[in-house]
Amino acid sequence: MARLLPLLMFVLVGVVLLFARRTDSSPARDARAFRPRAGTRRRARPADGGLAAIRRDDLAGLRDAYSGEPLDPARPLVRCEGCRSVYHADSAGVLARDNGGRCAACGGTEFAAVAVVGR
Repeated sequence: MARLLPLLMFVLVGVVLLFARRTDSSPARDARAFRPRAGTRRRARPADGGLAAIRRDDLAGLRDAYSGEPLDPARPLVRCEGCRSVYHADSAGVLARDNGGRCAACGGTEFAAVAVVGR
């Protein structure tokens, strides 16, 4: 019996710690809250053959996702269909050559030409 007492105490301490850890865990999540899962969102493709229309005002203050330079609406632009990052066409060419055609922000491979609309 004297040999089993340390083993019994060890098991008892382990059980107590197990239950104590469960009560200190984070509160249960609210099932009503929306939590999107990564990679489950599918966006519909544009019906106009992949041409994305962006207003000129929406480009104000944005920068090329690869080079970091301000977006110039007068130059050809390209947009990633996965994360909507916008690139100058020459930056997209560098990504195609050096990064396997993958977006610098999300790693996506689908790009669409951008038509700038508005003033």
